[in-house]
Amino acid sequence: MSVVLVFALFLFELLVISISFCNGSSDHMGCLESEREALLRFKQDLQDPSNRLASWNIGGDCCTWAGIVCDNVTGHIIELNLRNPFTYYRRSRYKANPRSMLVGKGPIPSWLYRLTHLEQLSVADRPSLASREDQDLLSNIRQRLSKCRTGAKSSQEISDIFDIFSGCVSKGLEILVLRSSSISGHLTEQIGHFKNLDTLDLGNNSIVGLVPLSLNELSKLRILHLSDNKLNGTLSEIHFVNLTKLSVFSVNENNLTLKFLDLGENQIHGEMTNLTNATQLWYLRLHSNNFSGPLSLISSNLVYLDLFNNSFLGSISHFWCYRSNETKRLRALSLGDNYLQGE
Repeated sequence: MSVVLVFALFLFELLVISISFCNGSSDHMGCLESEREALLRFKQDLQDPSNRLASWNIGGDCCTWAGIVCDNVTGHIIELNLRNPFTYYRRSRYKANPRSMLVGKGPIPSWLYRLTHLEQLSVADRPSLASREDQDLLSNIRQRLSKCRTGAKSSQEISDIFDIFSGCVSKGLEILVLRSSSISGHLTEQIGHFKNLDTLDLGNNSIVGLVPLSLNELSKLRILHLSDNKLNGTLSEIHFVNLTKLSVFSVNENNLTLKFLDLGENQIHGEMTNLTNATQLWYLRLHSNNFSGPLSLISSNLVYLDLFNNSFLGSISHFWCYRSNETKRLRALSLGDNYLQGE
């Protein structure tokens, strides 16, 4: 087992599968939140007796942290250098101070194959300390990273990029960020192949067409950004039926239609927004939350509304009588266990 390389355990869950395309703004994007959080998780699993990673703290730009280099266009981490700063010289009697080493547990994990965005990986000054298996693994990983990165840069079609990832990235992929990469084309059912995705960010591109139903196969997904594209069609309950862990969902600046929304039994608080312009929404469940304030006005097209067990208060007359001359489609209404009153 390598003494120096061993620190790499858990390190590589940090790195995002994302591609640095040549076009885009030249302004520095700054540290990405998902990458900062992954670095901090990695740090927790390391022994750092010399406090080399003191700059790795909750605040600030992780692109300025020790050993980290980011792409100036995308803000993604492209270089990770955590080698011992006190170099070992084979022909001298000097040995690196163990206190300057970063130490973890276990071998180099095989799922390093996922790191297609990383362009430079520096983990050891003494390769002789690594096992033959570790050396072969790192060499193989670097070759595959180069192949995957080069292939993805050669295409701007989202379907082609997914094809490339399928060929050179394991299906253990957890984070995929391709924001602001001038990607076009249609999302296809391929998206459902990456079943371990935790974060998917395809925002600010030119992706068109429908959101594929295979999205519902991403049962581990927590963060989904599809904003600022040219998507259209309907988002229904089928898209979200298995996305029980989804906590961040952004689809603004598209031409999508939402018909079904169930946010029941959460801890959502605050006042309910005006829904008169949500003319395509026909099913809404917000029961068993902590909504407060007066009832919001709703679209006359809503068929099912469940606001049971919240803290709504005030009169229901304005809610019920708003635009009384309009034909309402509402067939099911639940307002119990609130603080409402009639007139």
